[in-house]
Amino acid sequence: TAAATAAAFKKPRSTNEFERAWKTVWRAGTGDLGAQRDYLALLPPSEMERFFGENLSDTAFETLATAARNVYLEAGAVSSALALLCGLARVRRFDVLWMFAGRDAKSAALQVLALYAEPDAPFGAEDVARARAAFV
Repeated sequence: TAAATAAAFKKPRSTNEFERAWKTVWRAGTGDLGAQRDYLALLPPSEMERFFGENLSDTAFETLATAARNVYLEAGAVSSALALLCGLARVRRFDVLWMFAGRDAKSAALQVLALYAEPDAPFGAEDVARARAAFV
């Protein structure tokens, strides 16, 4: 199951390791959103800029943007959804990744950013405002 798969993973040490594992958990589908949340918890959004550097693939970027809605909003975790997007907005090459993102990823991100709540720490209202500006 996806839950067993997510539990088997350790904190990723590289972008490639993250993307391989995330692809497995993501492909398991919406049947186990808890497994997706558990895997995302291994990489706090505040670490994304440093962790991914310039290596985040367009596919991983899109699924992460979509996860903000599908994984966190489905659980009522608006603050976690906003934090995920704040983290993604800081990733290098964000502009290029966002420009080529698919319709579903863009729709998901904009749905989350339309909500008003405090994001998970260490992000604040200024970070959400910056993310809104970046994702528009």
